[in-house]
Amino acid sequence: MPTLLCHLLATALAAPVEIDSPSIPIEGGAVAPILSTQLRVTSAEDDDWEPTIRFRRIRTGLRGTFADGRLAASLQINLVPGSAELIDLYGEYRADGWRVRVGQFTVPFTRYREQSHRSTLLTDWSIVAEVFGAERQLGVMLADRRDRGWTASLGVFSGVNARASNGVGLADAFGLDLESRSSLAFGRATVPIHPEVVGRVGVYTEGMDGSRTSHADREGTHVAAFLSGAADLDPEPFEDYVARLAPEVVFQSGPFGGTAVLYASWFEDDGDIAPAFLGALIEGAWRFTDVWEVAARGAAVLPSEALGDATPGATPDVFEGGVGVNAYLAGEKLKLAADFGVLARDGDGASDASPAARLQAQLAW
Repeated sequence: MPTLLCHLLATALAAPVEIDSPSIPIEGGAVAPILSTQLRVTSAEDDDWEPTIRFRRIRTGLRGTFADGRLAASLQINLVPGSAELIDLYGEYRADGWRVRVGQFTVPFTRYREQSHRSTLLTDWSIVAEVFGAERQLGVMLADRRDRGWTASLGVFSGVNARASNGVGLADAFGLDLESRSSLAFGRATVPIHPEVVGRVGVYTEGMDGSRTSHADREGTHVAAFLSGAADLDPEPFEDYVARLAPEVVFQSGPFGGTAVLYASWFEDDGDIAPAFLGALIEGAWRFTDVWEVAARGAAVLPSEALGDATPGATPDVFEGGVGVNAYLAGEKLKLAADFGVLARDGDGASDASPAARLQAQLAW
């Protein structure tokens, strides 16, 4: 036992292992394979704590740069059995200070959701992502190259959710069972267009890494603030939000990192625009060594009275809380994560809570 404890202590204090990402050089650029796998064990009270195991994600594809970095492209698909689907497929033109992207990708609604799933502080996204988005859509986006103290993105998209996983809160409230249009087996080749404009602006201090909340280098103090907005010009009734708005802040100092996001949304109710959901997310992490980190999350989603009056059934308040531990054995390329959380619903005079524990192994590059 003393030997084991000494080994665990040495592991906790050791530096992460370095793993190089594979890349194939070509004339004027390079092509790199994409791999992102997450194997998860879940034990939940709803299942009498009987553990289950599954691949949460198996994503693969290719990304490349061409013409001396002026052109870029990415293809990413999900190969989880029973859920094979197109994730991303886009091309990009890059100039010195800006870029134009065309294809299917995540709309620029909140920095929180535009970070990679590999970087979440707990094993998966908060409930606010499922309710408010951002989701993947077909469209075109103009964005800066993030080489200054401010950032901006603006896109026009189809207005149709390509995957029935995020930004589906309104449809769920009205009992609509959305399908994944990107499913490789049951998806649709054509997508209707009712344009949605999505944008985000932000400011940040020098050295800020906006791609993750965890303060990976654990040095210095950095602050960023963002404002995201989305407006659907012809929303599908009871399925699409008319508008969404989300201010957020990110703070990183030494071993600590945290973010807070507020959400507001509106829907079309008998020809009028009415409030839908309000939401909030706060997350924080203490990366006390280069390898080990502890994290916590709190979130809430509150339906408006107008939404409660319009929906056929009860629309409960939803609250989420969780704590977790992360081990970055090779940064985010080889990561072990464990968390325990509770999702509670309170509405129509009744309430229930669903606690669950998750253990996840991640291999990605």
